[in-house]
Amino acid sequence: MYVVALLIVPLTAVGMFSVNEVSRNNDAAGNALDLAAVLDVDVATSAIYPRLEAERIASLGQVASDAGALRSSTIDFAALRIDAIRGVDTAVEALFEALGDDSATIARFDATRQMLLLERERVAVGMSDVVSVDAAFDQVLFQLDTIVASTERLVDEMRVRASDAASSASDVTLLTAVSRSAQSSVHEVTSLVFGVAPQTPSALADSALRHRDALDAAMPVAPRTIEALHTQREALAWSNAEPDASMQGQLDYLRSVDGAIEAQVVPIQTDITAWADAAQQEDRDTLVVIVRVALASQLVGAVV
Repeated sequence: MYVVALLIVPLTAVGMFSVNEVSRNNDAAGNALDLAAVLDVDVATSAIYPRLEAERIASLGQVASDAGALRSSTIDFAALRIDAIRGVDTAVEALFEALGDDSATIARFDATRQMLLLERERVAVGMSDVVSVDAAFDQVLFQLDTIVASTERLVDEMRVRASDAASSASDVTLLTAVSRSAQSSVHEVTSLVFGVAPQTPSALADSALRHRDALDAAMPVAPRTIEALHTQREALAWSNAEPDASMQGQLDYLRSVDGAIEAQVVPIQTDITAWADAAQQEDRDTLVVIVRVALASQLVGAVV
């Protein structure tokens, strides 16, 4: 009997430890996957900002050109607008995919998007004006801001539970903030050109400062990428003597931000998912241990 106890008790202890490990790994993997899903929404939402601003610039430019306000411009705003629309629609579809079964959020955003689609048609047939164009884009941005606010709250809550992925989650949110602040910074400048929502010098400075702060905050995450964006942004001083070049510079910057941030966040998202997969693999390995312990226990009992 004493020998049985010497054999059974350690095996039982190992089994109990293994069960606890499975539970811990299950929680860790589940929390990481939940966090990754919310970050997918944050990334998809933020990616729309620079693309939407590029479409707004192209749309405002086309409307102003149709009205004869930009006679000296050589920019083909109509062509730019077609390309920008493709980019926005692709990003919106990615957002819907990231939202998954969140039908309420999708429905709210899509309702506002329908207003933008109508405005696109008005621009295409020359029936719009800069004020209505600007307002349509502001409505979409308001919905995007609402989604971002919701995801940021969820990320903050989930980072506590998914502590192993918390640092990566912070890196993602710092990078996505760059995309959003870039849109706002560019809009403050170009809105003056088209005469919509005139801004005071202090408002322009505040917008530029917020974007600079976002770049500085993201610098430790991707030093070379952020430094390149810093350099490009600092060269974007508006020139009334060369408005076309200045406008093109703003559009080029939005494209740079869009591509650069996407290139940085995708590997981080992949790492979070990979970490969750690794935790699940630990579960499977631990379950194998449990099965072996159970079999060993039965074998010892049968022999003794």
